[in-house]
Formats: sequence, C-alpha cells, structure tokens
Amino acid sequence: MKFSIRNLFKQTPVAWLQVSNNPAKMSIALAGIGFSNLLIFFQLGLMDSIYNSQRKPIEKLSADLTMVSSGYSNLGS
Repeated sequence: MKFSIRNLFKQTPVAWLQVSNNPAKMSIALAGIGFSNLLIFFQLGLMDSIYNSQRKPIEKLSADLTMVSSGYSNLGS
C-alpha cells in the first residue's frame, strides 16, 4: 500500500466533521475560547503592572542600602 500526502488530504478527518456539523455551536465555542484568552491576557497584564508599580520606587532610589520603618507595608506608600 503506497502512502502519499494526496491520500491523506482526500480523507476528511472525523474531528473536522464533528466541529463543522453545527456552525452555530462552532461559532459559540470559538467566541468562548476567544473570551477566555482575553481574560487570561488581561490578568497577565494586570499582574505585570502591579509588579512594575512596586518595583519603580525601588529603582528610583538608586541606593545600595535603605532603612525603612517596620510600619510601612510597601515602599510605594
């Protein structure tokens, strides 16, 4: 039996048939996946901005040693 790429593309994969059977379900599923990706990237951006906002005052000090009172919860306040 000779195997070639043409024979592979002649057969329709079962997964594609299941997905493309109902276009409404497919579009709803794609919208859900897109929305979850949007939320993940929003969380990553928010986490990075919080990290950078706490790091900036420390970088602006440009000191080797800094004394801070124990009453401060962070250097930004």
